[in-house]
Formats: sequence, structure tokens, C-alpha cells
Amino acid sequence: GADVVKVDRPGNPELDSLGRSVFDRGKERIELDLKTEEGLAAARDLVDAADVVIENFRPGVMDRLGLGSEEMTRRNPGLVYLSEPGFAATDEKASVRAFEGVIGAATAQFTDLRPGGSEVPIYTPIGLGSTYAAIHGAIAVVLALYRREDTGAGDVIEVSLAGAAMSAMAVLLMKANDPPPRYASRGPSPFMGSFQCGDGKWIFWIAAGHSRNTIQLCKAIGIYAGLISDGMVDLPVYSNLRLDNNLPDSSHLTREWNEEISKRMQEVVMARPAADWVRIVNDAGVPCALHRTAQDWLDAKETDESALTIVVEDDAFGSVRQFGAQVDLSESPEFVPGPPSRYEGGWTTDRTPVSIGEGFDKPILDGLRVLDLSNVLAGPASARTLAEYGAEVIKIDTMDPYFGPRVFSWFPMEVSPGKRSLLLNLKDSRGREIFDRLVETSDVIVHNFRPGVADRLGIGYERIHKLNPRLTYLNITAMDGPKPGPWGNRPGFDPMVQAATGIQLRYGGEGKPPAHAAAGREGCGEDRCLVRDAPAGGHDSPRRRRDLRSDPEIDLVAGRHRRRTEHDS
Repeated sequence: GADVVKVDRPGNPELDSLGRSVFDRGKERIELDLKTEEGLAAARDLVDAADVVIENFRPGVMDRLGLGSEEMTRRNPGLVYLSEPGFAATDEKASVRAFEGVIGAATAQFTDLRPGGSEVPIYTPIGLGSTYAAIHGAIAVVLALYRREDTGAGDVIEVSLAGAAMSAMAVLLMKANDPPPRYASRGPSPFMGSFQCGDGKWIFWIAAGHSRNTIQLCKAIGIYAGLISDGMVDLPVYSNLRLDNNLPDSSHLTREWNEEISKRMQEVVMARPAADWVRIVNDAGVPCALHRTAQDWLDAKETDESALTIVVEDDAFGSVRQFGAQVDLSESPEFVPGPPSRYEGGWTTDRTPVSIGEGFDKPILDGLRVLDLSNVLAGPASARTLAEYGAEVIKIDTMDPYFGPRVFSWFPMEVSPGKRSLLLNLKDSRGREIFDRLVETSDVIVHNFRPGVADRLGIGYERIHKLNPRLTYLNITAMDGPKPGPWGNRPGFDPMVQAATGIQLRYGGEGKPPAHAAAGREGCGEDRCLVRDAPAGGHDSPRRRRDLRSDPEIDLVAGRHRRRTEHDS
């Protein structure tokens, strides 16, 4: 909803590229030569009237132009100034011109994190550093504006692409000395991989590390009974962690069992076309997708129906098919992406001087409480971000998890620092009663259940909204869109979405088997969100609190793992 003016350099060849139809949609554009006094004067006038400035020059460049953060915030004390260089100002590589390829090389994306076990560095134009820097930057800007409502003062933020790229790699960058065997992985698993079907097309499924999905997959494709008769067992995971033939504990099977299971899976899937297996496996509740190219994804009728993809009429390129809005806000007007337009003026520089009050000596989100019911990586990482900005986050987990130790206890070392922990049975009336009391004193709920699951658990939006009308309710899903679509109820994690949207085919290369891109929140990463916002009030509403540690019915454990926020902001 912000009015955004994109300042372009005259003669920049990128101005006429198709990508600008996506990157600049909804913006107004103006060309200014910042090396002339006229251009600098026009830029300063825009900054004087702005709430936010975003730039991605190397550290020091804007200072030399006279448009640096110190000078601009002196002129406009309420300004939020975001800098997104390749390397941070404190980095010894700060002077290096760093676009996405350089960032990928510097942060091991093309070597240590290459997919498919390749020995050759693999480059892909998928911009992890740029994408995550955009996300971190947008979050920081919004929270700086949030705090400005109380203090009147702006802020200066730096988010380096290198730091942001590192945040995309999740558990792949953790190292522990001598971790317990239950957290170890025995290597590639047939329960997360690509298989060629009878019609020559490829599918990808992911059931690894999830006891229910592992069993359901084997039953759905018809190999369960044979595996059990040949020596595998089907026993509860957490009371049988030392077994290496326990089918539900797919992370700890021997290499021999993995090879045997993979062989049987491949033999079975060759008997049917890919579309049949996608339907069968998804109907069993297991994430599965047909491998598509990016063009196939854009052209799929299912993505059109759900508005995951849309068509924007562009003055220069005509009808441009591109991704749609990725977030729904229930209490805000729908965002309809439009083509870029030319800036014709209209921002007044006659601003009312801001009244600068006392600064905060506490984190921005101090006093807010978040209930995190999500699992794996995407949902917990979103709640962790709120914790990094000062919110009190309570991670609520089931007492009988489907996920094994690697996902349930190892991944949280990366996505749950600073959170408090609570085990709760939401299927029990007493558990829901405790949860309801937490809801009454909370500000945010985060979960990544498929549509309908939260309602069946008794924690759906309509019921929760009645308990606490001011609460913001965040639901992260895999394939749901702004409009109802045929894929909306499908389960999914990041690797499956990579398969569906062309990323795995891009990494594998033409004529080769698809390859999972490990640097992209490996394991999970649902790709869009539905936010149900409180219809009234704002951050200045009373922040209701009570000390839950004094409540005998609720046992909260303070998180022991804390890490410094390393996003250079």
C-alpha cells in the first residue's frame, strides 16, 4: 500500500528489461542523474518528503553523493534509511562490487551446498541473497516505522546480501561436536527424492523424518507389506531410537535398507504415469509434486485459478504472466499488482516537523507475546524473527510428534533460539483449555497446518478470534492462494515447492535427473502466508500480561539457545 518512487539512472539498460515489470510493479519511476546538481537536488527533495529510503550501493557511495544516511536523517529526522550492500560496512570485502553470483560464491552456495552431490560448482540465477535481503529489509523497515509511532524518530538499517544469504541456509550451517546419534542422518533417503514414472515424467515426494508420512507413502504405493515381511518393523520412533530397520524412523535406516526401498519404489512408480502418482500420494497426505519447469508453473491452469500466478498488462511488454500476491490480509483491501508508471510529482516537501521523543531502551517488539505452533523451518523461522526483535515467543509442540528427533529437536537449534517451550496436547479438552488461556494474553499465533486442520483441532481463526479479537493469526501454507484452487489443501515443504516451480529441474540441468537445491531452507519452507489481522486497534493497544510461571497448570521452559542476530541490521 505504500507510494513507492523508483529512482533510475538514465541510460541504464535494465530499465527496458522484462524483469522490471515484476520488480517495479505498483511503483512510480523517475530517472535522475545523481552525478549532476539538478539530479541531486531532485533526489534530496524526494528524500525530504519520504518516510523510507532504500539503496543498495556499496558502503560509502551514498555518502560521497551527499545522500548518505547521516545527512539524510539530519534533514529528515523521521526517515527510515535502509541500505542493502553486497557485503556489510564492517566486512573486509565491503568495497567489492557484489551481485548475486559473487554473493553465492562467497557464501558456499555453489560448492558446499551444491545439490545432487555434484563435484562441480553449480551456479543458478535464483537470487537467495537478494531475496532474503529483501525480506529482512522489509521486516526491519516496517518495525522501524512501528517504533517511530512512539518515538517520532527514524532509523538507519543495514542488511547485507551476504548476511541474508547465510540466513537462507538454515540447519546446513550448524555444527556441533559429537552430537548424539539420534540427530545424525545416514545420508540420502528414498523418502525424499525424485522418481521417474511410466510416462517418462518425474515426480518428487518428501516423507523423510515424518513417521506418519513414511508409513502412508509405503502403503499408498503398495510396498508396505513386503517391507515388513522382509524384516522391517513398524514401531514407535522415540522408544526405539537404536533400531536401524524401523520404517517410521526413516532418518536412521541403514544404507542397505535405503537402497532396497529405493529400488522397490522405482519399480512401482514405473507402472503408472506421473499424474496418477501425484494424485495417489497427495490423497495419502504425503507431499508430492510433478516436476515442472518454471514456464510450466506459470502456465498451469491450477495456479491461475488460485491466483498464485496472474497477468499484468504492461505498457512496454503487453500481457505479462508473473507471480501473484503472496500474502492475504483479512482486514485490508486486496493488493492488485499493476504495471510501473511514470512519476509525475505530487509528494510535498512541506512536512510537519516530527516531534522526537525519548528513544526506546528495549527491543522493538518487547511486550508482545507470540504463540508458535508451527513445525520444521518456515513457520518457526518466522516466529524466531519476531523473537529477535524482542517478542516473547512460546513454542508449543505436541506431546506425541510425528517428526523424528532431527526435525523435532535438531532443527529448533536454528529456528527457535530465544523461545520458551511448552508441550501441549491440543486434542485433549484440558490441553485446549490451557491453550485458550494463553490465547487471551497473546498478540500473535503462527502455525502451518493445512487448511481445515486448525479447525479440527479447535484452534481455527473464527474460534480464536472470539477469544481474543485483537490477535493476529498467521497461517503459512504450501500451495494455497489468494483464491480457492485445486491445490490449496495439498501438504508441502520447500523441496516439494522447488519441484513444482522448476527450481529442481533448473539445478539438475537439461537432460539430467532433477536436483534439490539445498540452500533454500532445506527440509521445509512453505511458500505463502495468510494473515488474519486484528480489525481494530494497533500497537498502542494495552499490552496485557500475566506471569505464566506462577500458573500451576502451565510449565514454560526458558529457551537455552540464544544467538546474536546476524543479519547486519
